[in-house]
Amino acid sequence: MVLKTLDGPRRTAVRHGSTLSWALLCAVAAPLTAQVTPEPFAGGPQITVEIRQVAGANVYLDVGQLHGLMTGDTLMASVEGRDAPPRTFVVTAATDRRSVLTSSADASDVTRSDRLTIRLLREPTALPVAEAGPIPTPPPESTVAGVARLDEPTDGGAVARSPHGRFTLEMAAVRSTTRFGSSGPEEIARSFATPALGLDARMPEAFRGFDFRTSLRVAYRYSDRSIVQPATAVRVRTASLRRAFTSVPLELELGRFHSPVENYSGYWDGAMVRVGGPELGVGALVGFEPDRWNESASTEVPKASLFVNAGRDGPSWRWNGDLSVHSVQPRSDGATDHTFVGLSQRLTTRHLLLSQDLQVDRDPVSGGWRISDMRLRGVVPLSTDLDLRLGVARRERYLLWRPNDPFSPQRDRISGGLGYRIGRGYVGMDVSGSESTGESLDTWAWTATFSSPRLPGLPGVAAIGSLSRWGGPTGEIISATPGAYVSLGQIRVRATYRFRRAVFLERENITHGLDFSTDLSLGNGLRGSVRVGGQWGASLRSQTIRLTLYRTF
Repeated sequence: MVLKTLDGPRRTAVRHGSTLSWALLCAVAAPLTAQVTPEPFAGGPQITVEIRQVAGANVYLDVGQLHGLMTGDTLMASVEGRDAPPRTFVVTAATDRRSVLTSSADASDVTRSDRLTIRLLREPTALPVAEAGPIPTPPPESTVAGVARLDEPTDGGAVARSPHGRFTLEMAAVRSTTRFGSSGPEEIARSFATPALGLDARMPEAFRGFDFRTSLRVAYRYSDRSIVQPATAVRVRTASLRRAFTSVPLELELGRFHSPVENYSGYWDGAMVRVGGPELGVGALVGFEPDRWNESASTEVPKASLFVNAGRDGPSWRWNGDLSVHSVQPRSDGATDHTFVGLSQRLTTRHLLLSQDLQVDRDPVSGGWRISDMRLRGVVPLSTDLDLRLGVARRERYLLWRPNDPFSPQRDRISGGLGYRIGRGYVGMDVSGSESTGESLDTWAWTATFSSPRLPGLPGVAAIGSLSRWGGPTGEIISATPGAYVSLGQIRVRATYRFRRAVFLERENITHGLDFSTDLSLGNGLRGSVRVGGQWGASLRSQTIRLTLYRTF
């Protein structure tokens, strides 16, 4: 792959065409698969998903709140193709499409690219690993998702399903003091507090009607300096109706949602229709872009997309792919129309993982086409416990509100890393180089992470930490974060110390920090967490406290 165009951002077709051709070759070893995401939990609830990354006791997945996972949920998981008993995981963090699971037992035998069949256990039904039975074989795959789902009965009858989700009550408070000036320094103190209520829920109908899904947050933002406006914020991330028909291969989604079939068009206030089965489907999305400032509904940016996605499984491989064409036509004066094409591919075999994302945009100034986003990633297991990671990326973000020059400066990046599992522990090293001046890869960073095996005689205690350095033409940052993780039944405690040294324009700034967090089950689906932290240095002091209650239902 060419990391840099000839000598300017508008160099033409020869380089961009060769780069595109090279990217497409990443999937000729097998057909392309749709970069589709697993369907949400329903009724059972059970899905199958591929592990994105493993680091110590943490397992990273490409599913999250949009798929029914809530922070604090307890899961039972088994690895496809293995006879080992299922084990327990707890969701320690979840965003719309990502989640982090922490094992309450030994998770050293799972690895990147393994496929987990996971079953959600709403408290208080969670069982220890030794008491849990085997997870049943998944039913046939769904049309869009290509993974197991239990909300479409195969016997023509109805499945009893009930609403499920999570309520969240949160209070965060920060006080900071900034000092500046070398002689007679002046201090400015600021205080912030943000109480918030959140709801993430899915309300399925019992007879294969539309499912209603919502994710929203209401917060009051207090500042002693009155710089946060408006003080009350209502954020609706998702509020949609979705239905998968069984009489015809048709799926519909209406309302506010994130595109479930490709990764380029983002959030919609509109409609999605898909026709087809798990191996091939086509469809369209039409609607408006939500307001990016406050997530309210707006008709200022109408948009439409056409897509085709596909997926196949072989005896030792799996592939997904999607191709989509998009048109965004903002109505504001001075904004430019945006036409672009997205292509994603993912190939997984027993010994290799390849993924590629490519976005090509039409330049409204020259009329030509330019690559605005390209990412290639590979993971090669060198042994049972050792993985090699490689990646290449280029980005020139398209900005709607700059009609004369809508592309941001070009940034190229290469990365590589090794991860090694030591029993229940993990050691990893990642290195990346990026371009910040337009001439060469002049900014480099490396990060080392570790999680020790459980300490002898203390099976619930592990040492954790990271060490990193970032350096470029303007300066460098060095940070170190040692800590400890303790798991005592339903209580988990994490404590870390942070050291950070930054040097910019020959000025040095050193800060220290302590962070302590704990979360525990309070029974009856209720879970609580407390996080307390502090930071101090020559120019900055801050104290933070965050209290959170989760109630799953």
